[in-house]
Amino acid sequence: MPKQLGTILNHACTVAGIKAENADLVAILTNPELSKINIPDDIANAIEQNLFSADSAKAKFFAQWKAEDLNGFDAHAIRMAEGLKFSPEEIEELKGIKGSSKKLERYTELLAAKKLEEAKAQYSGKDKDAQKLIEEMNTLKTAQAEKEKAFQKQLEEKDAAFENQFTSLQARTFISQYADRLNLPEEMDGDMKIDFAMQAIQKEAEKKGIAFKRNGASLEVVDKNGSKYFENSIEQSYKHIVESTLSRNNLLKTVKAPEKKPDGKTPGAGGNNNADFISKLDAEIAALEGKG
Repeated sequence: MPKQLGTILNHACTVAGIKAENADLVAILTNPELSKINIPDDIANAIEQNLFSADSAKAKFFAQWKAEDLNGFDAHAIRMAEGLKFSPEEIEELKGIKGSSKKLERYTELLAAKKLEEAKAQYSGKDKDAQKLIEEMNTLKTAQAEKEKAFQKQLEEKDAAFENQFTSLQARTFISQYADRLNLPEEMDGDMKIDFAMQAIQKEAEKKGIAFKRNGASLEVVDKNGSKYFENSIEQSYKHIVESTLSRNNLLKTVKAPEKKPDGKTPGAGGNNNADFISKLDAEIAALEGKG
């Protein structure tokens, strides 16, 4: 059935977006002459199917819409590159690339490379901080180790000093039993006599390369390695070293064995020879052990 020209025109104006209340459009569509003009069916159908269909609109406007959208993306990509502080050379390179897909591909490559460099820089900085921290910790550990070593050395020196004092006092106590037999002037002070005897024994020890070591309440003779000291396969006692040294240096009087009384007792037995001196030395040893 033929359609009036007014109907086709009205449809076309609606598709074009012209409002129905447009005065000019109203004036045209109300013109009585339009009602007198009919459009044959084949022409009317062709107009409606091709001019006003979605496919025709797509064919006409898709390229334009695509270009507008991609141009917007291209501009946005450039703005993003500038915001991410791409180098001027990189931004110019992006601007010069034709084709949005190629531009996007290159943008992605540049962004990945930039992020990688930033990560490397950040990681490298952390490495340096970590290395600095490790070096500072090692310095502190070394300083602490040196302090501990010095403190340990002080303790060892203190222990050695106390041990030397104990050993010296124990040796003095032992030698004091020979005080009355020392071949020294009678008027010499008792302590001086013992000092003189101890000096002679110490010189003998240095000559032989030996030392005296406490072993409970007694003293034993050891070599430079701390082992028991032997001469001619015979273990040497502290008493033997003392008596042989004093005798060889003519510091020990020869005393005859005391005669016994008829009752079998030895004169002077049970007396207080050097008892006060020995008690004094024992008290000094006890005091030093209390400090240790």
